[in-house]
Amino acid sequence: MWKPIETAPEETEVIIADPDRVSGEFHITIAWKNNGKWMRPNTWSTGASYIWQTHWMPLPKPPKSD
Repeated sequence: MWKPIETAPEETEVIIADPDRVSGEFHITIAWKNNGKWMRPNTWSTGASYIWQTHWMPLPKPPKSD
């Protein structure tokens, strides 16, 4: 269940809903908080990029191995 971003923990990776500023469609990504700003991995360059987040949810438990 999605929760308001204001309730997200600050020291763990979570799933973030990140709306596209042009289309309004949401992108879903794993993100973390760094110096008070939410960040996600950036595959086009080194480091990470700032995002405009609205909601979050905890990461799911990993699958069990057989």
